[in-house]
Amino acid sequence: MIAAIAVILSVVCLAIAYFDNRSLSVIDVVWLYSSFLCMMFVVLQTRLAFIAGTVSVLCMIVTSMLTDQIGLAVIQLCLLPVLLFGWFRWGSDKHTKPVSNVGWWALPVYIIITVAFYALVLGIANWFEKYDSRLLIATIVFSFIGQLLMVEKKLEAWPIWFCSNAIGLYLFAQAGDTMVMFQYSTFILSNVVGYWYWSLSKPENKIQSG
Repeated sequence: MIAAIAVILSVVCLAIAYFDNRSLSVIDVVWLYSSFLCMMFVVLQTRLAFIAGTVSVLCMIVTSMLTDQIGLAVIQLCLLPVLLFGWFRWGSDKHTKPVSNVGWWALPVYIIITVAFYALVLGIANWFEKYDSRLLIATIVFSFIGQLLMVEKKLEAWPIWFCSNAIGLYLFAQAGDTMVMFQYSTFILSNVVGYWYWSLSKPENKIQSG
């Protein structure tokens, strides 16, 4: 069922690209399909999300390198260790890590990580690409922090991802990239559904509903 939905969403993207006279490579198609799979697997809390996510990131790295965006490729490389760690951190689907909220004690840690990663991304972007788009960098940073929170099964991952995808949708709308606008719109919808679904799966909510 999940694979079929991912196929449908990918086909819609291909149709949009066709009508926009946009050519897509095999890597682009694999990236689209794996990104949709990852999106739904995360919502459903199956660690297949980390396999699909790894494929998606690898596709983005290859695409960035082929288009001489070395900085973006280096930044994407930072996601691979997080995805690998997440595979083990979640545990098996049968005995997966429970959903929880970020404790107040952990907030300073995440703030420090956010500032440090922002500085790293800004430095990489300026060193390789010589661009200074604060919104694009914010999208990347929010996505990375959301990834960290997702690995720890923190509910706050979803609003962080919502911010990242909302900014991304705005940027691609400004660029007139209809296909990726559709893709990011589905991501935003998944953020809302994911927050709701994960909230219901929290141990205390399961007890109350039972």
